[in-house]
Amino acid sequence: MADEKKNKIKVTLTEEVATGVYANNVIINFNNSEFMLDFALFQPQNGTNKVQTRVIMHPHNIRALMNSLDKTLKMHENNTNNVSNISNLNNTIQ
Repeated sequence: MADEKKNKIKVTLTEEVATGVYANNVIINFNNSEFMLDFALFQPQNGTNKVQTRVIMHPHNIRALMNSLDKTLKMHENNTNNVSNISNLNNTIQ
């Protein structure tokens, strides 16, 4: 229990960051030392894909992100039983 308290990190957000942005598309590029994730809002009515924010990460952090997303999605599925099959995503993730 004492170890759990020692490992906690306080996270703070500015009001702007806490509000968040909506993205329904992510464009992923990489080179030898980093991955670039462009989170975008695709608007099919006019064919635009506007990048809302860009996140650049080291490959090791991408692996950690993937593991964390997998674990969290499984917890979500266990709680809600309401996740669309990935084949229905219509290639929004490039």
